[in-house]
Amino acid sequence: MANPTTRCGEISESLAAYALAALAPDEEATVAAHLSQCAPCRSERDELTVVVELLKARPILAPELRCRPSPIPDTGRRRESGPVTDAHAADTITATEEQIP
Repeated sequence: MANPTTRCGEISESLAAYALAALAPDEEATVAAHLSQCAPCRSERDELTVVVELLKARPILAPELRCRPSPIPDTGRRRESGPVTDAHAADTITATEEQIP
């Protein structure tokens, strides 16, 4: 019987597809047979399965909700060039808060 770790590199390339249940039946059987004998590959499969489950649980946002520009108010004031000071930051926060309903 061949050492199961001799094929780990080849099997590792298929583990993500295995976790997604996206392999052809014959490839799935090959990976499953290897996993039955190889703890390191089972561990990698388990980690990938967790990621797949997390991605499945995450809601998919409608395109119009994916990216929204943040509402930065135009206060009519322009900052002079130079470093931002605490006073500048406080003014910006105050102006922003005043325009948020």
